[in-house]
Amino acid sequence: MIKVYKHMIDDETRLNCLGLINSAPDSVWTQSVCTDETVIQLRDAMPWYVLKTLNKMHLNLMPIISQDFDIPGTTGSYLTNPDYADIEKSSIITVDLRLPGMKLSPHADVPTGTFEKHRGTVDGVSYITLSSIYYWDDNFTGGEIDFHENAVFSIENYDQVDLTVTNSYKPVAGDLLVFNSNIVHSIRTVESGRRISSQYFYSIK
Repeated sequence: MIKVYKHMIDDETRLNCLGLINSAPDSVWTQSVCTDETVIQLRDAMPWYVLKTLNKMHLNLMPIISQDFDIPGTTGSYLTNPDYADIEKSSIITVDLRLPGMKLSPHADVPTGTFEKHRGTVDGVSYITLSSIYYWDDNFTGGEIDFHENAVFSIENYDQVDLTVTNSYKPVAGDLLVFNSNIVHSIRTVESGRRISSQYFYSIK
């Protein structure tokens, strides 16, 4: 299932957060730990106002998302990012920046992802159930997210069965995109501008 939630953060707050993100010095942006492909990320230097705003949005939406995705019990879900090899050092939430030329190849967030550090627990099980992406701005071209719902990744070799694009979404500022984490997805090459988003994962307690 793939669903878009509109205007989850008011425009004034969103733009204030975007200003803080854009004012972050180059020195605090680092390469993402969950992919080998280039994506610049705010992790430890995440502005508190941005983090607080995103946490509030997700907590308010959790009962709605639980109902929409037919998750048993609205109190049975919690927000976390347990998917990396070193859970204790994993930031709860990030800001991802993709500049022209950057993309992301087809992958699924579960069962364990395609990156060595994105392996979930030692027995190959990820806690992630739903993935979400919040879009801070849409002043860029390219960078659409494609879904390949017929593709199946093997835990052993990650072979794709069928990479046909079954759904595609062009980011809109203020939208929150939520989807089942086992759906294979990819990001097209950014052609111009700055593609700024925040990812967050939902889990079942």
